[in-house]
Amino acid sequence: MTPRLRCVDLDRWLEAFKYILEHGLNPGYGLRDIGPTDGSDLPPLVRYLLGKERYEGVWSPFDDARSEMRAVVEVTGLDVEVVYDLTELVIEEVLDPKAELCVRARRQTADELIINHKLILLTEGSSDKWAIEGAFQILYPHLTEYYSFMDFGAMRAPGSAGQLVATLKAFAGAGIVNRTIALFDNDTAARDARRSLHGVELPDNFRVVHYPDVEWARTYPTLGPQGLTVMDVNGLAGSLEMYLGWDVLLRPDGSRTPVQWRGFVEGVKAYQGEVMDKSRLHKKFASKLDECRKDPAAATRYDWSGMRAIIDAIRTAFDDL
Repeated sequence: MTPRLRCVDLDRWLEAFKYILEHGLNPGYGLRDIGPTDGSDLPPLVRYLLGKERYEGVWSPFDDARSEMRAVVEVTGLDVEVVYDLTELVIEEVLDPKAELCVRARRQTADELIINHKLILLTEGSSDKWAIEGAFQILYPHLTEYYSFMDFGAMRAPGSAGQLVATLKAFAGAGIVNRTIALFDNDTAARDARRSLHGVELPDNFRVVHYPDVEWARTYPTLGPQGLTVMDVNGLAGSLEMYLGWDVLLRPDGSRTPVQWRGFVEGVKAYQGEVMDKSRLHKKFASKLDECRKDPAAATRYDWSGMRAIIDAIRTAFDDL
């Protein structure tokens, strides 16, 4: 009797599939072909994977064959030759042996544009694009091909929270079908600009994301009319510079580069804060990127927690789909 499945996650499935490979069990014919035993001595999940008679092969929880293939590679590695045996399909004249299967597959995936094409990232300005794109290349180089940043230089596009709102509306109105993320700063100006999106129903392939709240910003030095004070600047002064890393934010004397309070924004009843010495911070981050590009091992010597927080917000923006 095939055991009933109570629970399975990806790690347990990988473990069971690895067991099947290592013990030479035939995944093509279920429990009928495992040898003289009835399979009762096998781990329950292995028996389940091999015993699902309605499947020709190992049972898997994946709806997409590409996800299943990716999981198999996780076990076998990239050096194993994968053979797709189409003999039965050809014998039964279901498939023409001269058919251009790769061309057909590309045509099918082209119909799934939203999933298979690059995710578009819209930022408030060119500095945001430069820094996040650079961090992606250092921290997640294997993911860079899946994201496309708006090129401010080539398009001569102005940068600001208000302009990002306008660009977002233009993309939505034009019917852009790519998954698109509008990435706002975590500050007062961004919250004020976003008010104009109230009542605007964006398509399902659009997301509005702010730089996330971070723990170190809860007690951060600020400079205002009352001098230097420490306070929570999340949502008030969380511009790009706050996420470049502690190694960038620290001044030569070891103190943190303070946030300076600017004007009061009536729309959200809060002051706008900005990190001081932005040009100096950008230069330090540029040097950080250059060193890590030349020597990838150097990345471990720097703080990337802020950039990781931003990239994680990007990577999980469509998790609800």
